[in-house]
Amino acid sequence: MKSILNIMKLDLIAMRAKKFSLGKFYVIMSIIAAVIGVIFPPLILGFVFALSLTAVTSFIDIDDKNGGAMTFAVIPVTRKQNVIARYGLITLILTVNLTLSLIVLKTAQLLDLSGFFRATGELNESLSAVLGLKMNDFGFFVLVICALFAYGMIFSAMQLGAYFKSGRNSAKKSTARGLFILGLVYAAFAAVIMIESSSLDVKVLHSALVVFVSLFMSLSAPFNGALLGILVLVCAYGFVFYKAACSVIDYESREL
Repeated sequence: MKSILNIMKLDLIAMRAKKFSLGKFYVIMSIIAAVIGVIFPPLILGFVFALSLTAVTSFIDIDDKNGGAMTFAVIPVTRKQNVIARYGLITLILTVNLTLSLIVLKTAQLLDLSGFFRATGELNESLSAVLGLKMNDFGFFVLVICALFAYGMIFSAMQLGAYFKSGRNSAKKSTARGLFILGLVYAAFAAVIMIESSSLDVKVLHSALVVFVSLFMSLSAPFNGALLGILVLVCAYGFVFYKAACSVIDYESREL
């Protein structure tokens, strides 16, 4: 355990190696996102998403520039410890980011400086009357943050898995695939909205959408969406654990 913590400390030191380091950049951006997020909450969603996409790529760049592969070839740590430390550090960074984002969101709701939650509250009441939603606007934003965090965890785990299996180039391909899948999902979602809002009568799509909305409402009803949020987080952490176990096997068998 001590060796794993030391590897994590070494990575954090590497992030602070330059005068204007990556660590300082993340701290500054976190403060800016927190301040602006209290005024206009949707911006905190953008920060969560951006950090989720850049956490592992930044770590890989630092590791490559500082000769990380050679460093861990000479210091007395096993490959298994190296893998666990890297997955642990990324998971810790994103979890801290999730916690801070939820705190900022709650602060924004309590202060409501821009009147954002008053507006979304009225919209939520209208939707609740039409669709029968059992979740308020705050619960919905918490669920969105959890979903973004889960995507970031899965995306990061896939990048790390590719990195430990085949190196930096494979991690870049994994990043490209992840972004492509995200773009595809966004395009499909936009297409569904456009078709449903048009005069086209696509019965199969409409039936599928009704089933999905009904399932979503059933899962989000208990505890203002908390149950669904916890389910999403459990799936994300479970996937990270699975990828870490796979990476241990892949990294042990890899020729360096």
